Amino acid sequence: MVQDIYENAAISKKQITYLSLAWDIEECIPGFIDNLTDGNIIQTVIDSHQLDQKWVNEPRKYANEITARLEQNTAYDKKKAI
Repeated sequence: MVQDIYENAAISKKQITYLSLAWDIEECIPGFIDNLTDGNIIQTVIDSHQLDQKWVNEPRKYANEITARLEQNTAYDKKKAI
């Protein structure tokens, strides 16, 4: 699973969306930032979320900005309320 999903960006450059039913919704965006830090988010996903390149270069420094953008782009408040 790790190779197919998390290491996918570096190897095959395919887009895969994965959401485990066991995940806490509150951990999805921090997990995205962790994967962005590790280089596991492909450029098309970065572009689709319109993330500023300086945020991508230093995701931990810009975690608040990335979080706000992802929350806006994904209607996060509605999903969190479910």
